[in-house]
Amino acid sequence: YLRGGDSDSSSFRRYGIPGMTVMGASNDVIWDIIHSENDTMHAFSLEHYKNAFMLTLETMKELADKPLSLLSRISASLMRWFV
Repeated sequence: YLRGGDSDSSSFRRYGIPGMTVMGASNDVIWDIIHSENDTMHAFSLEHYKNAFMLTLETMKELADKPLSLLSRISASLMRWFV
């Protein structure tokens, strides 16, 4: 859980659906700059975003090859209504 902030995955976790937050920034940026007056594109690193994207992509590929649990199948069905 994020201190002092929130993430997109929080709403899923609130309903018992597994969620993950991947940050495309260093800890210094996440905790000291995000949502402050210094929160500009210049504070972020394209390399961090690339690494976060690649991690997420590989995780999604790995998960796509695994069978879904009952909860995951229900969650996927429910998400079709909201997308």
